Amino acid sequence: MLGASTALLSRWAEPGLLYSWVSGGLVAIVPQACFNWHFFCRRGAPGADRIVARGYLAEAGKLVLAALGFALIFALLRPLSVGAVFAAWGGMLIIQLVGSWYLLR
Repeated sequence: MLGASTALLSRWAEPGLLYSWVSGGLVAIVPQACFNWHFFCRRGAPGADRIVARGYLAEAGKLVLAALGFALIFALLRPLSVGAVFAAWGGMLIIQLVGSWYLLR
């Protein structure tokens, strides 16, 4: 979805806006992918206490990665479009929520 929206946006937007858009989307996608890998890709049948601990650790890692991503964007990316960063980030989060709801239905 990020690729499709970037391709559409590339026809009209300036490069700084595109970099901001892609960066904001990646700040939503990469931490969620790391969370999913850490939480769901382990083998075996651990006890409930280990599952909860794994979930807390995965969520903490997700928050740290997102904060680090935003810090890097705001420190290194020039020219920066703050609106595009947060619009792409929020859009990717909404897509993740809707996708999760659809899969669990």
